[in-house]
Amino acid sequence: GLGRRLTNAQIDERKAAGVVPAVRYRSEPDAVTFDDLVLGSITVGPDDIDDFVIARGDGSALYNMAVVVDDHHMQISHVIRGKDHVSNTFRQVLLYEALDWAPPRFGHLPLVVNERRQKFSKRDGAQWLGDYRAQGYLPEVLCNFLIFLGWAPVDEREIFSLDELVQEFSLQRVNRADAVFDTQRLDHFNGVWIRGLDIDDLAARALPYAAADGLTIGPADHDYFAAALALEQERLSHLNKTAELMDFFFDQDLNPDMRQAKFTKHDPSETAQALVRVSELIAQAESYDDATLEQQMRELAGQLGWKAGDLFMPVRVAVTGRRATPPLFATMEVLGRDRCQVRIQRAVKNLAALTGGSI
Repeated sequence: GLGRRLTNAQIDERKAAGVVPAVRYRSEPDAVTFDDLVLGSITVGPDDIDDFVIARGDGSALYNMAVVVDDHHMQISHVIRGKDHVSNTFRQVLLYEALDWAPPRFGHLPLVVNERRQKFSKRDGAQWLGDYRAQGYLPEVLCNFLIFLGWAPVDEREIFSLDELVQEFSLQRVNRADAVFDTQRLDHFNGVWIRGLDIDDLAARALPYAAADGLTIGPADHDYFAAALALEQERLSHLNKTAELMDFFFDQDLNPDMRQAKFTKHDPSETAQALVRVSELIAQAESYDDATLEQQMRELAGQLGWKAGDLFMPVRVAVTGRRATPPLFATMEVLGRDRCQVRIQRAVKNLAALTGGSI
């Protein structure tokens, strides 16, 4: 280093100018080697380690010196960190030797990179755990997903509880290659975890998101909310999508746009007449459950001379306001007889408006 080459005159000149010298570790012309728990044996040549600064002129220690002293006095046995710290580790090994202290075991993990294989940064995703919570990710999912950034189990299994990860994890199965932060895989994990939750557990987790997004759900509605959520569980990918999927269950003023029914085979007038028959069927049904509704609705389609699907779509739009929903008859069962009747009657009026006021 430069400090070694200064003459006495140059040193005196710097002192006179008020330059306060830093404290450096004097490197020796030897290779440095340590055994890494992940990367194996690593060596650098003598030209790769300079006379590095360990303390400023005011006596305050720099990182490498401070962390060695700190870890020694805290009796740290293992230092596990990113492989971008390998260059620091060589210097720390030298300091441990100089102080005659036993070094901890070192393990350097692969770096997390984005899908362009560049170092992952704040611009590539959520910046802190609260962002992931706001986006509807489960805590268990983040643990499950993050462990796969550089680690793999002995088999093809992907879904692990925290307790299972504790049992399965070993540094020996950590990869050396950088780990890609794949948001599609994170979303996949979240959906799998959501589908695997007990419905009461899922309802308790989803309710705050639904309420925050404007669904009015009182204490008396909790069972109804859970029943409706059970129908959407397969389609729910993030907790913050709860209200988006379920708002039609709670919209007391839902006024279906019947143009969504398309009318490819039956015009609005015929569709309105069919919905009147559906309304009568619902009113007269002794049992209001999905199996009974489906059986009777199929029979009605036959009586009308319609294909079942041609009847089911306008009924779906009428009671939900949507073309894509959970299974129709299970949805109608949860919505209840009265709510379905009101919505079908509104749908008939809307169809009448499309035909100039008559059906």
